Formats: sequence, C-alpha cells, structure tokens
Amino acid sequence: MSSKARTGTRSAGGTATPPTRVRLIQKRSPERDSTAARNSGAKSGTARTVSTTVSGSRSELPESPRVDIGPKAYKRYKDRSRLVIRFFVAEDLVGWRGAYRGTGRFFVYDMESSGRIAGKTSKDGYPTKKDAMKVAREYRDRYGAYTRFKF
Repeated sequence: MSSKARTGTRSAGGTATPPTRVRLIQKRSPERDSTAARNSGAKSGTARTVSTTVSGSRSELPESPRVDIGPKAYKRYKDRSRLVIRFFVAEDLVGWRGAYRGTGRFFVYDMESSGRIAGKTSKDGYPTKKDAMKVAREYRDRYGAYTRFKF
C-alpha cells in the first residue's frame, strides 16, 4: 500500500471500510427540567427589596419589628398581598447621571398609605438615621407594626 492511498478506497489486497459518523445524543434528566428558572414558576412581579419569611400564624410575629430593615414581608395572601412592616426608615435617593446617590436626609415611610412618607413627620426629612428611627418606633408602637400591602 502506498502512502498516497486514500482512506476508504479499495487497495490491492485488502478492503477498507468507509468511516462511520458517530453522533452523540445527550439525554436530559427530569431533574434538570424542574430546576430551570423558566419552569420553576417563579414570580417576577415582586419587588426586589422584599424578602418573605414563612410564618404559620400571627402569634409568631415579633411584637416590635426593626424599623431600619425596610418593608420586610412576613406572610403572603392568596390575592398576592403581603403582610409587611408598616413603618420603616430609608435614605432619600436622587438619580444623577444614571446612578443614585444619597442626599443625607432620612424619611419615615408608611406602607399603609402606598409606601409614601408618613404623615405628621418632617417633610424635609431627618438629618440622622437615629432621629428618623426614633420617630418610626413611636409610630410603630402607636399605630401598629404591620399592614397588608399589595406589591
């Protein structure tokens, strides 16, 4: 057989078999399908700042939740509303050149009134977070710690 003989052609004295193509078939497992994000049934309409803590009954809720952790949700209802902390403190943010920066003023927000600034608080905000937290704690103790809010 000469060195110029092509593969797959018949040479003098022997037979050559043509090369066969091998095709790999990957099998998908059912576990892989169930963990895919598009099949998991995840709700994309909820706000990113909200975290839900599963709670069996209202008696398991803390009587005085922290006011500096934002509108944390403790329970979900069938109508997609959530039981959230009513009063919380946040810094005022201003959009500037595609980014947000803090103004240094802190406000007390009330989730009962659609997440707006709580009534009877300073309209200009508070200079320190400590002052705003003091007001938010007073409101929490007077008007209640939780409210039902639909995001």
